[in-house]
Formats: sequence, structure tokens, C-alpha cells
Amino acid sequence: MEISIEGSFSTPSMNYNSSKKELRIEGRIIPEDPDLCFKPLQNWVDVFENSSQAEVVITLLLFYYNTSSKKRLVEIFKRLDELNSGSKSVTINWECEEDDEDCLDDGKDFQRILDLPFNIIEVEEQD
Repeated sequence: MEISIEGSFSTPSMNYNSSKKELRIEGRIIPEDPDLCFKPLQNWVDVFENSSQAEVVITLLLFYYNTSSKKRLVEIFKRLDELNSGSKSVTINWECEEDDEDCLDDGKDFQRILDLPFNIIEVEEQD
């Protein structure tokens, strides 16, 4: 279930901490090829679904994401929502920088469409 991807200007870092059972995704998501960018995350969800691990926390701190990336996030969130309805426990922590109204609004939209625990957490602005 390991995933460790270094972020770039246009893609986020993705790191799974097995002792915390947490997948952390941080950075920008503005790739030229969204399918290629999200493939490692989709593969990780496949592995999680078929693993004996019963729970995971997915924490996202995204500074910017484009429309096609938001669409891919919704698809992944819905898949995780289905897993959460079964034998898995999935919690999403959506971290927003203070005063980032767009991020906060998107988090509220995600909360409305998902049944899984979805926490919106305001954090200090990152450098």
C-alpha cells in the first residue's frame, strides 16, 4: 500500500504513512494529463480496497487545482464513499489555508455529496 511521490509545480506529493494509516496529498494539481497524474492514487485505492487494512485517513492540502482535477477528485471521493459504506472506514481531512474561500466552498460541496466523514480544517497559510 506504499505510495511516495514527490510533488512538482503542477502535481501534488502523495505519501502514505502506514503507522498513522494516513495518506497525505499536498500541492497543486494542474497537470497536462490528469489521467496520468491520478493513476497512482487510483492504483492506491485499488490496493486499499483489496487489502486487510480496515481504515485510512486521507488528508489533502491543495493550493490550487483545475476543473479537470476537481472532477477526478470527485470520482475518487465517490469511490472511497462506496468503500466506506462496506467494510472499510475512510475519513477525509480537507485542509484549507485561512482565507481561501474557494477551497472552503469546495470542501462544503464535497461534504454535501459524500456520506463518509469529511472534515474541513483551516490551517495557517503555507509559504
